[in-house]
Amino acid sequence: MALYNEMLARRPDLAEVLAWKFYWTRHGQVPPGKDRWYRQAVFSFHEGYFTARGVSSHIAKAQNLPGVPQFTDGQKEARAMYKTLAAELALKVKFQQGDMMFVMNHATLHARTEFEDWPEPERHLLRLWLTTHGVRPLPGGFAQQTVGNRVEGDDFKVPLDAE
Repeated sequence: MALYNEMLARRPDLAEVLAWKFYWTRHGQVPPGKDRWYRQAVFSFHEGYFTARGVSSHIAKAQNLPGVPQFTDGQKEARAMYKTLAAELALKVKFQQGDMMFVMNHATLHARTEFEDWPEPERHLLRLWLTTHGVRPLPGGFAQQTVGNRVEGDDFKVPLDAE
């Protein structure tokens, strides 16, 4: 929300560009009869609720898919400003053993910085995606993209090897 508001204050024209439905890759999880991409805005409002997504690699990688138009100069500029503001406004959190964090992915952006794997598994990160089952209104198609796509051959098992 802070990123959107700051972009709106500095460059409302670029905030408007990010309300366009960009092309996002499905990263190989393509349901039968669907395209290898889907479309969704970075910034959107639905039933009075603000929803945001990152301008992540999902958008950039979709540029290589057949049928996806290349970014306009305005889209490139909007994505660059988004990334600049995200770094400027970021809250850095250093996790310690036993820490848990809950975020509303639809309004709170998150990313992780580079890290170094330890030779022994002294840490275990488990990312769990919870759904609110419609408690918070989402733009059309948004809920489907946050729960994932079941594709034949996927094996959804989480190794619980942490002690």
